[in-house]
Amino acid sequence: MSQTRTARTEHITRKQYEEARRENTNLLAKIEELEQENKALRRSVYEVNLRWQNSQMHKKIGGDTFDISRAMSRDASGTDENTSFDTKDKSSDGRFSCKKVLRGHGQVMHVIKYSPCGKWLAAGCGDCKIRIWANEDQHIGILEGHMMAVTDLSWSANSEFLASASLDYSVRMWNTKDFTLVNSVTLNHFVQSVGFLPNSTHTVFASTATKTLHVIDIRNPDNKNYWENEHLVNTIHVESSSYVLTGDSGGMLKTWDMRKRSCVDSFNNDSSAICHMNASTDAQETYLAVNSYDNVLRVYGEVTIGTQTGMELLHSVTGHITKNFPIRCSLYRGLEITPTERLEDTGNTYRDTEESHETLTVATGSADGIVRLFDVTRRDDSMPAREIQLLKGHTSRVYGVDFHPRKPMFASSSADGTVRVWATNSRSRR
Repeated sequence: MSQTRTARTEHITRKQYEEARRENTNLLAKIEELEQENKALRRSVYEVNLRWQNSQMHKKIGGDTFDISRAMSRDASGTDENTSFDTKDKSSDGRFSCKKVLRGHGQVMHVIKYSPCGKWLAAGCGDCKIRIWANEDQHIGILEGHMMAVTDLSWSANSEFLASASLDYSVRMWNTKDFTLVNSVTLNHFVQSVGFLPNSTHTVFASTATKTLHVIDIRNPDNKNYWENEHLVNTIHVESSSYVLTGDSGGMLKTWDMRKRSCVDSFNNDSSAICHMNASTDAQETYLAVNSYDNVLRVYGEVTIGTQTGMELLHSVTGHITKNFPIRCSLYRGLEITPTERLEDTGNTYRDTEESHETLTVATGSADGIVRLFDVTRRDDSMPAREIQLLKGHTSRVYGVDFHPRKPMFASSSADGTVRVWATNSRSRR
């Protein structure tokens, strides 16, 4: 009887031990999962340790007032305290050199975006403000209202509106007639990216740190539709009025159908967490540059097999450093006109009088403060991408780069508190 009781007690003890061991294993797995999510969150948001700036809480929305007509007039000064000029590097061989340095009171410049019309240049900053320049050098105003760092910017296709995302959980929309606030929408967590719906002036997509992709109609901010994703959506590209492309911390590129309200296609970016992507699209082809946290920038091109269209990896370039920072990239596609070629002026357009060819160039920021340019043109001979230039001048991390919509020039934004405008003297065109 005693032996039976002892055996039963041992059996119960072993069972309780096994249950405790399984529970401990599950808890350890959950802890690991949470740690991975925490790491992904830290590298997805922009310096999350930025403290709430309480002094901004009660400031009047709208910031500095300014006269657009005066700012754009012929005698408007372009040399205020936010702007200086760098004229040391005078490149004449078709290579890029720094033409201007735009200063933002020493604040971190997280993101830089040209408007589609090419007239405006906007920078999202760590001091919760958005700085606006016209014609690459005239500082015309500061947009205030966000209460934490500005993480992303997006222009409407007609350049009449600017959307901004912030760690303060909000998306704000501004008009460019007088750069005043149109409306603001509060979401459920840090807002990491934002993108306008093409041909719309009121609908934007936004992703938050809760692994959700939101569709926002700024006219009806209370009507919040969202889709859930398995990982943090770090970057958005709105392809058309029906589809949006996302890149996430799980290394997946996904296409979402607005009508079906679901993911309809996915592509693995070599399982490398994506921090930013930039697309170049025309009627014939689409190219996609994808920057990842593994210090590799991948360039994909559209390929058609039978009736199916997909993306193929064209190039993988290295040399830049992310170090878990959200480093951005930008594509430039246009005709490369070498110094020996001539253009005939036909009035409103130029016509090649000698042979030229289209090239695809990608620029990327880097944690080492150097902007890198690569030739990533698709070639039949399978030649690898080549590094074109290393552009030095920034003294800290270069977060953002963005090519001008028409000219062979681009802007870079940095943690050193400056925006640099780089241009080439060759007559390339898009």
